Parts: sequence; C-alpha cells; structure tokens
Amino acid sequence: MNKMPHPQSDISPKMKYSTVVSSGQSALKAFLTMNGGASLAFLAFIGNAIREHSLNEHAGGILVHAMQGFIYGTFMAVLAFGTIFLTNCLSIRNYERSSNVMFVMTLVCAFASAGFFLYGSATAVRGFTDAHLFSGKQTPPISAPSGPSPKELPQTGAAPPTTSGR
Repeated sequence: MNKMPHPQSDISPKMKYSTVVSSGQSALKAFLTMNGGASLAFLAFIGNAIREHSLNEHAGGILVHAMQGFIYGTFMAVLAFGTIFLTNCLSIRNYERSSNVMFVMTLVCAFASAGFFLYGSATAVRGFTDAHLFSGKQTPPISAPSGPSPKELPQTGAAPPTTSGR
C-alpha cells in the first residue's frame, strides 16, 4: 500500500491558536449581543405592556420566563469570557491540564448561552401565540382572506360571471 506523505502546513501553531481564540471571542460576542439585546427588548416590551394595562397575568408570567432565559444566556456568555481569560492565564503559566479544563468550561458556558437563547425564544413564541395573551381577550385565529362575500359585491343587474369546468 502506497502511503502519501501529509503536506506540511505553512501556518504556524501560534497563528492557528490566535485564529481559534479570535473566532471563539467573535462567537461569544454574538451570544452576548443576542441574549443581551433580547433581554433589553423584552424588558421594554413588558414595561410598555404593563403601563398600558394590556398584559394579563398568565401572559406576563410566560414572557417573564422568556426574559429569564435571555438573562441567563447573557450571564453565561459573560462567564464564558471570564473562563477564556483564565484559560489563557493558565496556558501562559504552562498549566496544561488546568488550561484544558477551563477551555472545556468555556465551551460549556458558550453552549449554555446558546441553549438559554433557544429556551427564551421558544418560550416567547409560546407566549405570543397564546390566544389569551392580552387583556384576557381571545383573539380570533388568523386566516387567509377569501375575497369579498357576494353581499359585498356591487349590484349591477348583470348575472355574475361563471367559470366553466373546461
């Protein structure tokens, strides 16, 4: 069997490490922005709905749970930034095992942040689609328009057009 030699990479390990770190930080910034922005938006929405007395207790509870998911996601993203710092500090001191453990903690925090965002989003969707969301009034289901009824058509005296099945 003929084995082909693996080509040598022109990218240094230091450059690879730098790329991984910057990509990870970009992902964490995205998690922080998503969760933080959703937290602020929900805070403003719930505050406005309470001021207008348009939010019933059940719906308010559902939306508060959604906001809690976004807040927990924000916390986990910030915690992940802290664990990245500790990972780098331990790596510089050549504490390889401890550095690896902190790296795994960073990943856990990042995935938890994403999970809390998904939980908050799913809870918010459930709250917004609840038929009794606002003021205790049941909203009718949304349906596609079917056109004007025959009573709404203007009366011209002519017979309405027919469609043949040809």
